[in-house]
Amino acid sequence: MGPYLLSPVQYFQVILTVYGGADLCPAHRTMSEHTSPGWTVLIVDDEPGIRDLMTAWLDGDYRVRTAGDGDEALAAIDDSVDIALLDRRMPGMSGDELLEELRCRGYEIPVGMITAVTPDVDILDMAFDDYVVKPVAKDELVRTVELLRTRADYDDQSRRFFRLASKRAKLRASQHIDHHTNPEYEALEAEMETLRDHLDEVLAELSETDIARAYQQI
Repeated sequence: MGPYLLSPVQYFQVILTVYGGADLCPAHRTMSEHTSPGWTVLIVDDEPGIRDLMTAWLDGDYRVRTAGDGDEALAAIDDSVDIALLDRRMPGMSGDELLEELRCRGYEIPVGMITAVTPDVDILDMAFDDYVVKPVAKDELVRTVELLRTRADYDDQSRRFFRLASKRAKLRASQHIDHHTNPEYEALEAEMETLRDHLDEVLAELSETDIARAYQQI
């Protein structure tokens, strides 16, 4: 195979996701199969009640750190943090600004925006991996963290595809955007098609043995 970072199994799962429409997260798998106390999640939200609730939902399956604003988050993050969950609307440094600063500092960890802000075309330039609109239930939060953990193993192009897919899903649900005439949305669709072609090429390079093993492990 070419210079790809995923195993054949992981690539096959990505490709099934592309054509199936959602990340593979079978309901019959237990929490312990998806999580590990070795993974650290940073929760950034200016509301203490929300931080405490999200911590309670994740604690025990992940190591959890919390921050009440952007400055606290920058002080709390280091190379041991694996996933970040950011609110967008916070006093001082906004979640958007915090996300940009994290990327500027070289943190390429999966980031989920957990926010009450309705997504608009402004999200197209944001380097997050998933976007969840509050209020968020426990099951949705846990599922989001599981998906972010899975995407941490993806190569750059596959991860970029899923970033775009998350944005497209949110924008498709918006009643404020004309998907047929908005040039930014059309550019998103075009880039996704390019990345889909990349995944198709990868699938073509998988051997029958690779695919058979992938089926067995899904």
